[in-house]
Amino acid sequence: MGEIEKKHKKQKRAVYVCLAVIVLFFFSACKSHLSNDTGVYHYPVLPLDESFTKKHVFLIGLDGWGSYSFEKSDIPVIRSSMAAGSYTLDALDVMPSITVPNWASMFMGATPDIHGYKTNPPTNNDPPYAESSVIDKYGLFPSIFTLLKEERPNCTVAYFYEKPKLGYLCPDNVLDKKEHIPDLSGGASALLRITSYIEAEKPNFTAIVFLEPDGIGHSVGHDTNEYYNQLKKLDEYVAQIIQSIQNAGIWNNTILIFSSDHGGIGTSHGNDTAAERKIPVIIAGKNIRPAYTIPGPVMVYDIAPTIAHIFELEIPLFWQGSVLDVFTE
Repeated sequence: MGEIEKKHKKQKRAVYVCLAVIVLFFFSACKSHLSNDTGVYHYPVLPLDESFTKKHVFLIGLDGWGSYSFEKSDIPVIRSSMAAGSYTLDALDVMPSITVPNWASMFMGATPDIHGYKTNPPTNNDPPYAESSVIDKYGLFPSIFTLLKEERPNCTVAYFYEKPKLGYLCPDNVLDKKEHIPDLSGGASALLRITSYIEAEKPNFTAIVFLEPDGIGHSVGHDTNEYYNQLKKLDEYVAQIIQSIQNAGIWNNTILIFSSDHGGIGTSHGNDTAAERKIPVIIAGKNIRPAYTIPGPVMVYDIAPTIAHIFELEIPLFWQGSVLDVFTE
């Protein structure tokens, strides 16, 4: 076990013990909407509340974006969100530091041991394999996508992703918009499909996950000129997304969240090193503390419960993440 893992494991050991007790009680007593004969999680029904349709959260993910890169990155738009909001460059992903386990953890508020996604599929087009202790009526571990859509059905939920395998992390025909965009990192025409949707539909929660800079990291290498050029291009795409939010007239009620699944060394990743495991978490917008460093430890699976908190959702007991201390009220 590496030093990064040891340090944070000690800090959260007591929390995990408490969580383990809660989870054991949860499963034995079949509480919180878990059927005792099928092990299927049933989403609670909350009173309809139109006020939540006035909230807008945009989760922008850059695959393979390690915190180590900030010293050399020319990303003024993202840096402006850091200055205006709350952030940490010391958040950790989960092991192994690879794609599917970490996007699953970000969306599902839990570690791979709980949600079951422990590795990548053989190819980008194959469905990832999971052994989940809990599934919902869609046959998947409950995620922020289904949690929000089931508990706040009048909220509009959208998911845009570039890597095909990430589409398997939430069900089809449940969200208001779920679209695989193969060339999302490649040009303005692909991004226009997202910005046009934002301006027309004013979604309440939107997740946008770019393939880059992971592609450059594998083909050319991390911490290279090409890697930083790709980050600069992605920052320009972020500017276009922000402009579409402003054009939609929802900017004043918007929260932006930026993060990643892993960093890298050379042309690979997957190990327990700071360059591979430390990722940024940046949150800015309405009711978010400005110019604030998020106290640690922060884990990738803290993002889902933080989003759930914004929409005042009932969070499953088996989610392990914590709501991040970023809110002014």
